[in-house]
Amino acid sequence: MANLSSEFIGSLFFSGNTGTGKVCEKPINEVREAAQTAGLDADLVSDVRDRSAFIRCIGGLKKSGAIEQGSAKNLLKHKLTDDDNEIVFQFSRVFLESEGAEYDKAAVVRFSKSTGQIACSNLKIQELAQNLYDQAHQIYSVSDLHRLTERIVSSAARRVIFRDGVHVIPYQHQEVLDKLQRFYTLLGFTFVVVPLGRNPGNSKALLQSVVDDIRESVKTVQTEISELQGQGASGQDQPGLTKCVAKNRLADLQVSLKNYQAWAKSLKMDTASLFAEAGEASTALVQAAMPVESLIQHVQNGGKLNKLVYDLFAADDDHAGAVQALEAAQKAGRSVAAVELPETQVQDILFENKAVVKGATVDLVR
Repeated sequence: MANLSSEFIGSLFFSGNTGTGKVCEKPINEVREAAQTAGLDADLVSDVRDRSAFIRCIGGLKKSGAIEQGSAKNLLKHKLTDDDNEIVFQFSRVFLESEGAEYDKAAVVRFSKSTGQIACSNLKIQELAQNLYDQAHQIYSVSDLHRLTERIVSSAARRVIFRDGVHVIPYQHQEVLDKLQRFYTLLGFTFVVVPLGRNPGNSKALLQSVVDDIRESVKTVQTEISELQGQGASGQDQPGLTKCVAKNRLADLQVSLKNYQAWAKSLKMDTASLFAEAGEASTALVQAAMPVESLIQHVQNGGKLNKLVYDLFAADDDHAGAVQALEAAQKAGRSVAAVELPETQVQDILFENKAVVKGATVDLVR
């Protein structure tokens, strides 16, 4: 790698099989064998999800023609239920008459999420549906392969995806690219590898992809915490936001910060620009990694505290003293509304293993 041009930052890996149909399907045992032969972790080839298998089964039922009969010209399917217990689809026949269209309920197919069993009043359709469901569990579709490729890439390097089937692989992880190429070749699937050089167009697209990924990862944590807080405040028998969850999510944010820092370095991005562009999301990552004492000082100096970080600290009674100090610091110089940080305003910018806060440099938690 020492001889690589400083203008080469990695490769784009395009999965050529983006269509549908049996040409894009492979038995799961063949996929596992190809992964192992290519030097990949075969355990990454996970089983087809029950939900996915049933949805494909419903599609197969419609295509089979087993439900259509008489003068039906079209067959419609509607999802009636999708809850914690079951998924229910109804098939309706459409009869075209001179006065207009008439609809007839042809079949209702139920899938139990707990047992994996399919039920239908028509036993012939039920048997066919169960067979299609079992077959779907043994087949990897193109969407399964795309998700597998994401797992392969993210197991070795922070993943960034331009769109389905297109992945950025930094030059430091050439071995991952080599294994992917062999894997797709063994399966007989097409792929394209494009060297990625540094130019204004590529740099802008890469920056935006990583920024989107940062925002999405923080948003996922925010959504989870908000839902847990809502459960706790509902008065129902729900645990809400627990100390254990708060500790784990703080740790997740700290790990994410290091991952993004390493990813930016591998793609030769300006780290400060990356985190400035990500705005509020990067502030959450940086503040989650700051020592509590530095965070308190930051607020005392007039800085704003990210609400997600505050909520996670407040849920952990080990930080009770720190939370009181943070609240006191906020009240001393600002209103409680200062907890909120506009997305366009960035107070903390990551640089290597330090954060620049109001001109002062502090070490981050390692």
